[in-house]
This record gives sequence, structure tokens and C-alpha cells, in this order.
Amino acid sequence: MSSGMFDELIPAQPEPPSTMTDVLKSAGSGLARGTADLIGLPGTIGDAVNNGLSYVTGMQRLPQSPLSGETLRSAASTVSGGATDYRPQTTAGEFASTAGEFVPGAVALGGGTLASAIKYGVVPGLASEGAGQLTEGTGYEPYARVIAALAAPAALSAGQRLITPFPTSPERLAQASILKREGVDLSAGDITGNKSLKYAESELGGTAAANFAEKGGEQFTKAALSRAGINADRATPEVLEQGLTDIGKQFDDLASRNNLISDPQLSTDIGDTVRSYVSGTAPTNRVPAIGDLAGDIAAEASKGQISGTWYQNMSSNLAKRARGTNDPILKGAYQDLRSSLDDAMERSITANNPSDLGGWQQARKNYRNFLTLETAAAGAGEDAALGLISPAKLRQAALQTQGKRNYTQGNGDFSELARAGVATMSPVPNSGTASRLNARNLGASLSTVLGSGLGGSAGGIPGAIAGGAIGALAPAVAGRTLLSAPGRAYLSNQLLGQANIADPRYAAVIDALLSRQQLPPPNQ
Repeated sequence: MSSGMFDELIPAQPEPPSTMTDVLKSAGSGLARGTADLIGLPGTIGDAVNNGLSYVTGMQRLPQSPLSGETLRSAASTVSGGATDYRPQTTAGEFASTAGEFVPGAVALGGGTLASAIKYGVVPGLASEGAGQLTEGTGYEPYARVIAALAAPAALSAGQRLITPFPTSPERLAQASILKREGVDLSAGDITGNKSLKYAESELGGTAAANFAEKGGEQFTKAALSRAGINADRATPEVLEQGLTDIGKQFDDLASRNNLISDPQLSTDIGDTVRSYVSGTAPTNRVPAIGDLAGDIAAEASKGQISGTWYQNMSSNLAKRARGTNDPILKGAYQDLRSSLDDAMERSITANNPSDLGGWQQARKNYRNFLTLETAAAGAGEDAALGLISPAKLRQAALQTQGKRNYTQGNGDFSELARAGVATMSPVPNSGTASRLNARNLGASLSTVLGSGLGGSAGGIPGAIAGGAIGALAPAVAGRTLLSAPGRAYLSNQLLGQANIADPRYAAVIDALLSRQQLPPPNQ
């Protein structure tokens, strides 16, 4: 009898799933189990503690937590009709299943970012499964899975340093991006804040580093000057004088088309200014000009309106007097009288000629910012003498002229620029530091010695001389490379971050390992 007669009596074997289907099903079931483990983590930890105490003390174990990962997995299996219990049929499916179990914790504990899901979920899961398969069937398997999962993110970070050599904080990157938006070029050391890199740029860069810093100073100064409507890259006396003249012309033009309508608020503001000056100044130190000027304004205002020409002449007079004194109380009184007039003119323009309001507000803003720039440019030092405004000087001037509260709350026109400049452009100490000496010695000595040695081995004494000369040039080449656009882009890139075992996102890896119960119970 032919054996084919019995073929119909043998149950047909199901076709094995395709690799892709198996991977998708395995990954899905792994994600479901990982989610159950994450939700049930507190219960799982409680069960683990219970098991440990039972093993150590010999006491009877407490009942299993109804909210542990194991019980939630069972519930998920019931609800899904066993879909979450799917087990891989292929090697690729086994990797997908394990990685899937790691991902939910990585997403939840890593801030929900794709990078965290990959670094603290997919990568540890794949590493754990790979180590498990390599040691499958041995007593080392559960330990290999744990060690591989914990080591994977750190190993990835070691490789990341090749891609991102100098990782830095998001806060510093935010400050650097402000200056980039303002058109200020920063070195990689400035962007990352790495002091060793900054010293290397300074020492190896030489003239190139000095030129780069000077260009950055000009770009920063240009950004600062633009806030007063001045288009220049150095705050020289000539530039500032021209800027003030241009601002004056803006006021003249607007004043020629508008009159100041007197109102009660103007009288109140002038009176407050005089009273504040008198109360804050000793009788012997009071300047009669404050009372005289306030009286002139009040007399003119009593006519019902002040002509634009009279207003502008008085405003210019007050501004010159304010800039011409170092007495802060007197300076403030002059400025307050001028502000009283400016505020009154703005109210008049708003009510009677709103089409000029935008130009008026811009002119006032330009003048207010000019006063800050004038103060910053008056600082001591070589840079100030050459017309360069440093971030530190700008910060100091902004605090002095626009107030501490405006600066700290980011409301002043210079607050953001000055803060970003101080955060990223502050120079490193010129001498005496170990990092600077190391960079200097490495550049000046090591490359020369190596060049001489290699040249000597190839061509004797002439070769050593030539090799030493070439080696001496190497630091300059290295410095220019550090400061080149490609060099800065590579050294400052933040494509990949840095990981360490203290990173709180490692909790996701530990969660997955604990839930999978990789280590055998102590009593086995």
C-alpha cells in the first residue's frame, strides 16, 4: 500500500511566519509586556523585596502583589486573547521582542524623545538579547544579559565622543544660538564651554585666534549698536557722535509735525521729579537748574500746548545736561524731566497723530539704548579704546542705565544679548593655568620633537632639522583647523549627547531588567 494513502491522516504543519511578520508580532507583544512591566514596576519591586526577605530570614513569602508586572501581563494576555504572549519564531523576532520590552520604560523615563527610546530602550534590548544568545544554555546567560544591557548605553556614549567630542548643556547651546542669530561667530570652545578646548584654540591658534576674537568682538559690537539704529561694527567716538546726531534728527522730524498738548499728568510728573531731587540731595549740593528748568516747562505748558520746536530744544538741553554730569542723582533728575516731556509728547501723538506713534516710539527706544551704549563704550581697556564693546561692559552698562530688574527679567533691550555674550564669550585667563601651559607645551615642544625624530630617522641631521621645522609649524596648522568653519562645526556639534550610569534615564534599563527577572531566584 502506498504511503501516500496515509498523508491525509497526518495533521498539516502550519507555515512558519515570514521574518518580517514575526518581527512585527514579536515587537508588538514585547511593547505590550514592557508597558505592563512599567505600570507594575512598584508591585514588582515589592515582590522582589518580599522574595529577598523570605530568602534571608526563612519567613513565608507574602502573597504576590495584584499590581505587579507579572499580574498585569497576565491581565493583558486575557484581554488580548493571548496576543501579548506571542513568542518569536525567528532570531530576528527574538531581538525585536526583547528590544520591545525595553522601549516603554525608555520612552516614559527618558522624556518621550526618540533619542532616549533608542539609547535606553532599543540599544540595551538588542545588546541584552545578543549577549543572551551568545551564552545561551550556560549559567552565564542571565548575567550576560544584565551586564550587556547596562553597558550598552555607556559603550554607545564612548562611540558618541567620536561624533560629538565635546557635549554641552542645553542651556549653553541656547545662549550660543542667540549670538548665532545676532550674527556673532563663536569658536567651538565658546559654544561648548570646554576650557581645554578654549586654551588649545588660544595657544595653537596664535594670530588666527586673535583675529577670530577681534572679528567676534566687532560682530558683538555691531549687534549692540543696531539696538540704537546705528549700523557700524565699532563704537568709536565718531560713530557714537553720528548715531546721536541721527537720533536727534529723528526727534526733530517728528517734533516738526507734532505739538505737545498739556495735560495734568505732565504737571504731576514734573512735580514728582523736583520733589525727588530735593529730598535726595543736601541743600548745599542742590543745583538750581533743576527748579529753573522745571519752572520753564510748567510755564510753557500753562499755555495749553507746547510747540514741537520748543519741546525739542528743551529735550536736547536736558539730554546734554544729563550726559555732562557724573552726579547720579542730578543725572537722574535731568533724565526724569526729559522723560516727563517725552511721555507727554507720546500721549499727544497717540491722541492726535497716531500715524507717527511707531516712529516716535522707535526714536525714544534708540535714544534710551544709545545711553546704554555710551556708558559701555566709555569703559577702560584696550578693546574699549578701539571701539569694541565687550559683553561684560554691556551687561554692566545695561544694569546701570536700564535697571537691575529689567536685566534680570530679560525685559531690557540688551538683556538677552549681554547675557548670551557673558555666558559664551568670556575669555579664559591669560596665564598661569595648567590647561593653558599644557596646550602651550604640547604645541611648542611635542610636535617639534616628533618632527625632528621622524626627520632624523629618515635623513640624518638634515632630516632632523627639516622635520623639526615642519613640526614647529604643525601647531599653527592645528590652530587654524580648530578655528576653521568645518573644524568649529565638528567640534561643537551636539548630534549625540553623553551618557553615564548616574543618568536617571538608566532607570528605564533597570526597570526592564527587573521586570524580565533576568537573574535566577537565590533559592535555585
